[in-house]
Amino acid sequence: MLSYYLTSSVYKAGLKTKTSWNKHYDRTPFIEAMGEGDIMVAATMGALLGLKLTLVAIFLSALLALPVMLFVIKKSKEEQRVPFVPFLALATFIVFIYESPILTYIEANY
Repeated sequence: MLSYYLTSSVYKAGLKTKTSWNKHYDRTPFIEAMGEGDIMVAATMGALLGLKLTLVAIFLSALLALPVMLFVIKKSKEEQRVPFVPFLALATFIVFIYESPILTYIEANY
């Protein structure tokens, strides 16, 4: 809810400052990267995995999403939105299964 209010107020303030000479210049280059569902899934990941493993899972989900996004970028501009929740869920599952080796690696090296 806080995310919605902050982003909508910034966007509305940016619309008020548009004039005739800067109407083509976007003062608020706002592209929402994570939606409300992604935030709820990340909170659930934190409750399930703990802080260290949640950070590993979020990093892993970004790595899992990278090949898909590289494939989607080659398509048209209208189809460039890909939901991030499936990658978060898959990474959570992988980290949950390999919890012990990941924690051993983190504690041994950092």
